[in-house]
Amino acid sequence: MLKKVILYIFSFVLLFTSIGNAKDVFGIGIYMGAQHDVGNLNSYNPYIQIDPQNNLLLGFACKVNYLYFFGKTGVETTFLINRGEVEENSDEIEYVKIDYTSIPIFAGMSFPILSSAEFYMGGGFAYFLGRGEIKSSSSFYEDEIDTTAFGIGFILGISYIFPSSIRCYFEWKYLDGRSDQISQTQSSYNWQNYYVDFTGHRIFIGIMYYLI
Repeated sequence: MLKKVILYIFSFVLLFTSIGNAKDVFGIGIYMGAQHDVGNLNSYNPYIQIDPQNNLLLGFACKVNYLYFFGKTGVETTFLINRGEVEENSDEIEYVKIDYTSIPIFAGMSFPILSSAEFYMGGGFAYFLGRGEIKSSSSFYEDEIDTTAFGIGFILGISYIFPSSIRCYFEWKYLDGRSDQISQTQSSYNWQNYYVDFTGHRIFIGIMYYLI
């Protein structure tokens, strides 16, 4: 009997939430953010001293809500703030400059906070198209970076509901993804050892307008 009561209550909550949020089903928006330590130079040698690269991120997003579930995708691209430089203790890499465009796809669960906000969390993946330059210690010239990668990760976010179907949201993403080896950073090597590491934390703030 208790199980039936709990099931009925849970079903009612789902139905009530779906009716209350029927106008907030499909939204489009724009966002901006930043990523610290782009390229993760310490992943090649944890003992080197680096000045980490920082990137500005801009993106366009689409989000679909249904009951307690959501799906989100879009396109985001980065712009260099400062390149990543090795300050000491490396005989392989001097500096890197990495920009990329990514297509993230996430899905998960969302939870209403009273009637004015929403918390959501989930997992997903992203496809990266990377570009830039790497300067190795053994070369007089920069090598061009042009590569792709596939990554997986997590998303957490909270959005505040304004009138007229507008929401402002704050979001954190963590993605883990690396390209194949694309460059030889030391003349004594007879193999390519450098890969572009897209792994990292990303913080965003954005605005979304719900069409439906």
